[in-house]
Amino acid sequence: MHSSQLEIQLIASLVAMACAIPGTFLVLRKMAMISDAISHAILPGLVVGFFITQDLNSPILIFLAALTGVITVVLVEQIQKTGLVKEDTAIGLVFPALFSIGVIMIAKNANDVHLDVDAV
Repeated sequence: MHSSQLEIQLIASLVAMACAIPGTFLVLRKMAMISDAISHAILPGLVVGFFITQDLNSPILIFLAALTGVITVVLVEQIQKTGLVKEDTAIGLVFPALFSIGVIMIAKNANDVHLDVDAV
């Protein structure tokens, strides 16, 4: 086994151990889709960060995306605590709303900017 193969196996093992406990916790709370929700809901943070810096490589984009992810979790928790909807329904309400806000901001103000998967 080459050293690069050993390194890949070690990284894969560490990632598996790091994801096992939070993943189990999220499944038991019926919130397994929260990671998908966060990945979609960070778009408004990225767009606002781009409007501020005009640079797709700025670290401010990462900061605002992380802040938007935290806001997503807070909103999901607040909606769930009302007792009107279940956990998965709260996720289904928040992330499309935030994602659509990001899409609308891009469509209205940044039509000529190419925000692709690499930028996100």
